[in-house]
Amino acid sequence: MTPDRNVIMSMKNEILKDIAKCENYSESTGSEEYFYQLISKYSVLDPEFKKNLSFTGKVTVPGIEFDYRSELKSVAAKLRMWLLLDDDNYSQVEKLGKQTEPVIFISHRSFKPM
Repeated sequence: MTPDRNVIMSMKNEILKDIAKCENYSESTGSEEYFYQLISKYSVLDPEFKKNLSFTGKVTVPGIEFDYRSELKSVAAKLRMWLLLDDDNYSQVEKLGKQTEPVIFISHRSFKPM
């Protein structure tokens, strides 16, 4: 069973919105919170999403929250690669959508009456 085309398009649109927001994030305020929201969001689709991403942030002024704008740009680059990768005519988003489908395991046990 393949994911519904509308779901795939919705996922692509969501990714494109997140890419644009990451690339255009202009202030350091709130950048750390948004960064961690994106990590949580995309780790649902890809448990290794945070792999190879920096989690350090930059200190601007002591007492002020860390600046994660460069980390947001890295997230945008990773998301953009998801959209660009193509394997066997299936986009990365379609493959990720397939991973989110429920899986049913059926177990068979032999029953021996006493």
